[in-house]
Amino acid sequence: MATQLITIRNATVNDVSFLRDMIWEALQSSPQLLNRLGIETLQKNHEQYWAAWIQNPDPAFLAIDSSGEPLGALTLRPNSNETPGISWRLGIAVVNRVRRQGIGKKLMEYAICY
Repeated sequence: MATQLITIRNATVNDVSFLRDMIWEALQSSPQLLNRLGIETLQKNHEQYWAAWIQNPDPAFLAIDSSGEPLGALTLRPNSNETPGISWRLGIAVVNRVRRQGIGKKLMEYAICY
C-alpha cells in the first residue's frame, strides 16, 4: 500500500461502532483475559462499557485516512479497583489490511501527548 496521510483525532459518539468492534478484536487476542473471564462475561462487560461510554466517554482516538475512513483505534479506560497500581487500561487495534504501517505508533504518540 502506498504511503498515505494518516490523521489522529479524538473519537466521538458517532465512532462507537468502530471503536467497539476494534477493541473487541483486541480483547479476543488476549488468551489470559479470555481464560480468566470467559467469552460470555467478557462480551457482556464489553457491551456494558460501550453503552456507558456513550453517556460518559473515556479518552478514545481514531486513526483515519485522507478520505475519513477509520483505520485504527486506541482507548484509555480508567482502572477499576481490581488491579491496584495501574491507573489506565489501554486498548489498541488497527485494521488488518493496514497493519505494520506505523498507525499503532501514531495512535500511541497521540495518546501520550493527550
